[in-house]
Amino acid sequence: MSGWGQWSNCSSSCGGGTARRFKQLCCNKTYTTIEKCAKDCKVLQKDYIEKKVCGETCVNGNFTQNKCQCPKRFTGKCCESDACEQGCKFGECKNGKCSCMAFFKGDSCQKPKPWFLVATSVLGTILLMMITCCVCRFCCG
Repeated sequence: MSGWGQWSNCSSSCGGGTARRFKQLCCNKTYTTIEKCAKDCKVLQKDYIEKKVCGETCVNGNFTQNKCQCPKRFTGKCCESDACEQGCKFGECKNGKCSCMAFFKGDSCQKPKPWFLVATSVLGTILLMMITCCVCRFCCG
């Protein structure tokens, strides 16, 4: 066998792609597959195909366990998007982070705070009672 060839392009720009390179085998005949040639030459696959992890670039995060770990203010496969690009439903974007209105929370200000749910529930009940009383007075009256 001769030396190793060039590395192939990475299968992914980030998030744990793979690149391969091959070693020239001893075969002088024409074979339809490299596996058949390797078998006839009594060469194991690990001896003629080498792989490596590539695409470890995270724009705004850290590459661990074959994927990008994004800090809260960034999102996307490579941490390439500012979290605010997803939109702040009930708030505004400040320095890459959603600043929520008083009644909401969450990364995109989409979740109502528990006390807001209770308050709206109580107000809804009072409003329903007032409407019911008005209807009763009008009908029964």
